[in-house]
Amino acid sequence: MTRPMTFAIPGDHRQKTGGFLYEARLLDELSARHPVEHIRLPAGFPAPSSADTAETARLLGAIPSDRPLLLDGLVFGALDTDVLTG
Repeated sequence: MTRPMTFAIPGDHRQKTGGFLYEARLLDELSARHPVEHIRLPAGFPAPSSADTAETARLLGAIPSDRPLLLDGLVFGALDTDVLTG
């Protein structure tokens, strides 16, 4: 069996913008071929509030450490590495 992965996307990935259209399509295509858990992160990226950052840290911290994580670039560029490395 293929190990599941997690795709973390801020806000509603079904919005009709270029980046979100790409992510929705990518999530759909990955899910059709591989077990994928979608995590909806707070919508405040790329300029998250401290509450957004804390909630993101909590959500990412709950992902098993051996699970592959696909993280939206708006999130990756806005977080300190300590949030990403737990």
